[in-house]
Amino acid sequence: MKTPCTTLLLIAFNLILTAQSESDVINNIKYISEVVSDNEASEIKKIQDIAAYYNIENADVFDANKKSTYDVVFKKTNCKIEATYNSEGEILKTTEVYSDMRLPLSLVKLILKEHSTWYISDNVQKVYYSSKSGTYKVYELEIKKESKVEKLKFKIDSKDTSMTYVAMN
Repeated sequence: MKTPCTTLLLIAFNLILTAQSESDVINNIKYISEVVSDNEASEIKKIQDIAAYYNIENADVFDANKKSTYDVVFKKTNCKIEATYNSEGEILKTTEVYSDMRLPLSLVKLILKEHSTWYISDNVQKVYYSSKSGTYKVYELEIKKESKVEKLKFKIDSKDTSMTYVAMN
């Protein structure tokens, strides 16, 4: 009885591996390492994985005989990625927008340190990735306390992982 279970597991694993070509994973390892983070909400990681493992050769407009770039939009509830791929399947750049997602704990702690009696009422997370110039993330937040409202903006650069406070009004 062990053999059939093992065989079924191997077949299932093999099907998963063949669904995604190795070249797509290798092509987008830079994107994965710079953008995908365990600190982000699971919904964000899921759509980023979809973009990273997307096989551009499956697109209707793909032409194997032509060097070109391809713009692909991925959408889920409160999540949107606009990605540009080259003809080899590498992500050249992305613009990503996520609304009302769980924020990284380090950011929440930083906000609560300065605004302990406030609560976060709204947030938008933006990720800008470029295979040439790097990655940065922007967090735009609205915090409230009674009738007071403040807007906060933070930026994280992939080269310097420290969080930079950008603006407040």
